[in-house]
Amino acid sequence: VELCSAAGRAYPLYRSRRESRVRAQAMRSALEAEGAGDAFEVVDETGRTAAELCTAYIDRGLPVVFWATLDFQPVPGCDHWTLPNGRPFDWKLNEHCLLLVGYDDQHYWFNDPWHNHGLCPQPKALVEECHRAQGMYAVALRRK
Repeated sequence: VELCSAAGRAYPLYRSRRESRVRAQAMRSALEAEGAGDAFEVVDETGRTAAELCTAYIDRGLPVVFWATLDFQPVPGCDHWTLPNGRPFDWKLNEHCLLLVGYDDQHYWFNDPWHNHGLCPQPKALVEECHRAQGMYAVALRRK
């Protein structure tokens, strides 16, 4: 919930992982806390493909916070519930956040904290499919 409150509004956990501006604000807060707020700006890159992110960031030596599916497996379905404001909400299962750090001709490379995977390659087509399945969320840093 700490990440959620960094945006100035409290959100339950199920909302924080889906709101781009909340994720971006959490990164801004972390940059400020580390004294790097003057060196970098946070950019919400939701909607961009892994290939586009590589051209915009990886080629410039900057990693990207990237949403895909857990272990790059298909989304097995959704949980459905009603938010406090009465709106329906669908949570795609197996959402996973990792760090896009590189690519080669056939793979995108990630630092993946899940089960200590560490640095791992994934086939490009599979990455794009799993990124699309989770809404193509991405947040990056750009040097000022």
